[in-house]
Amino acid sequence: MSGSTVNTDIGNTPDGELRELVLSHIRAVLETASTAIEVASEGGVVTLMGSVKSLDDRIAAEKAAKGVDKVLVVADEIAVRPPQERTDTQIARDVLLRLRTHPGLPQNAIRAIVADGEVTLEGVVHWQLQKLTAESIIRNLRGVRRIHNLMEVRAGASTANAAPA
Repeated sequence: MSGSTVNTDIGNTPDGELRELVLSHIRAVLETASTAIEVASEGGVVTLMGSVKSLDDRIAAEKAAKGVDKVLVVADEIAVRPPQERTDTQIARDVLLRLRTHPGLPQNAIRAIVADGEVTLEGVVHWQLQKLTAESIIRNLRGVRRIHNLMEVRAGASTANAAPA
């Protein structure tokens, strides 16, 4: 497609105005934590950059940006940097405690792997709600940067032989 140009003037909102709208939405959601977030905008594509203290804050900033009317695409480049770094072993202990003590999750059915603050959940559960709950209860743990939820949902699945977390 040589000679063709891409129209970057999508919508009626100038890039600078869209950038400010996104920033104000993020500030309303995150309050003081949003000061470490920068926003770039070009033709409806918004890029979020900077750092926040938790994965919850990162997700909230992304949702706030997506909530702005003229935003077409969000590129999330926000880094999660907890105030005090924790080791993967410390994070893994907290993940295990949360998974084992939650009454709605099957015992020994979910395995977790922690590497560089990223938690990967694996295993088989009976319901989608269990898969979502497992992710939800570890999302706000200090030091968790990202969650990869690879669990399978199989109605009637046996969790008796699953490896411990």
